[in-house]
Amino acid sequence: TEAMTTIDVNTGGFVGRRNLEDTIFKTNLEAATAIGRQVRLRNLGGIIILDFIDMTDVEHQRQVLRMLEKVLEKDHTKTKISGVSELGLVE
Repeated sequence: TEAMTTIDVNTGGFVGRRNLEDTIFKTNLEAATAIGRQVRLRNLGGIIILDFIDMTDVEHQRQVLRMLEKVLEKDHTKTKISGVSELGLVE
């Protein structure tokens, strides 16, 4: 079995037209949706560490975590999502 899966999110060089924080937030929301889907499709389990792009807005952090929870609810496997750590990681 795998010891741990890690996923690192980045913008791939894309910066939106408005501002950096908005681009980061939208990228992290899209990543949360894709990650949830991939966890189900690839039947990933055990410890999964997500390194989202650092967000300074606490409300953005909450919304990204809610999106991740919403997508993972579609899977009947038990999941537990921690908050964002001091290092900006989600377990």
